[in-house]
Amino acid sequence: MDKDDAVEYYCRKFPDCTRCGVPNHNISTSYFQSGLAYVKSMELPPNPIVIERRGSFEIDNKSFVGIIDCAYLENGKMILQDHKSHDLKPRSGREKPTKSDIELDRYLRQLYIYSALFKDWTGAYPDVLRFNCYRTQTEISEEFDPEVLKSVLNWASLLAERIIDNDDWSPNIDYWKCRYLCDVNQECEYHQANRR
Repeated sequence: MDKDDAVEYYCRKFPDCTRCGVPNHNISTSYFQSGLAYVKSMELPPNPIVIERRGSFEIDNKSFVGIIDCAYLENGKMILQDHKSHDLKPRSGREKPTKSDIELDRYLRQLYIYSALFKDWTGAYPDVLRFNCYRTQTEISEEFDPEVLKSVLNWASLLAERIIDNDDWSPNIDYWKCRYLCDVNQECEYHQANRR
């Protein structure tokens, strides 16, 4: 679709596609407005290889599912891109990592895991991992690092084992997540008891 159609589509579909509640009207308006500004100014990559493609893959015989937002060639390099509403910060370049650097590394795990899925489809890993933080119109790019990939795949495998072996299903009540993100909060006895 052309840009005018994209703007109209965004405005029409935003209420249907934002399923969780928000704490107040100002936050909802802010997200809507920043998304609208992005749609109005966005430049789509030429000849994308992948757009919104879901796939299943395995890490150490454990099943994973992922949805790659976008992959495309740019100046001869394959870019694997994920869209984020979160306001990530570019790497600081400091000798000692900042809190923002540590947060970026946590978010990059997702793109490294998706790199394995992307390799299943194309036979090669991407050259660059990129976040499109569309609310702040910031792009953060990192060169793909095979050593980081090994570390992330190991982390994912160990985390999956912990989840599989877990036998403690005690509630982890978090006001924000329980109230605004959880789809079953109206039926959850722990959330209901916590509201009293």
